Amino acid sequence: MDEKTVNHSGSDIGDDLKGHELNTTLELTDHERSLVKSALKKIDRRIVPLLSLIYIFSLIDRSNIGAALVNGLREELKFTAVQEQNSTTIFYIFYLIFETPANMMLKKVRPHVWFGLIGSAWSLCCIGMAFAKNGNTFVVARAFLGAFESGFTPGVVGYLNYWYCREEVG
Repeated sequence: MDEKTVNHSGSDIGDDLKGHELNTTLELTDHERSLVKSALKKIDRRIVPLLSLIYIFSLIDRSNIGAALVNGLREELKFTAVQEQNSTTIFYIFYLIFETPANMMLKKVRPHVWFGLIGSAWSLCCIGMAFAKNGNTFVVARAFLGAFESGFTPGVVGYLNYWYCREEVG
């Protein structure tokens, strides 16, 4: 077989592709298929449940503001109408602003480090909301929560694409 090097964006990636053509599927032996299947089962048992649990927490963090306002947060922090509206909106504004940069960071930093960092920062924001003394500090904590939480959901999709091919993602 004729070995070729492929230049892509000025970098030589040919060493990784020797003997393989782009956009082709590699044929695996039965043993290799069983190894891949075993590895995917481990991922299914260990990583996917943890990511699912964290995703549930992110949904709770996003939606708990409505219940908190109804159950006394409005009176306790003496929210003005503007602060109340800002506390519900600012999260999504920061979420949208920081979603792309957060995913760019996921390419630069290893996923286990990145998810640990944003998870820790996200937790600190939740603690900050619990100790907010007025409406302004609560709104600021919600803004930071949106910024840190923005990298999780799209990051998980990219993270799972490391292991699963297109046909396996459902």
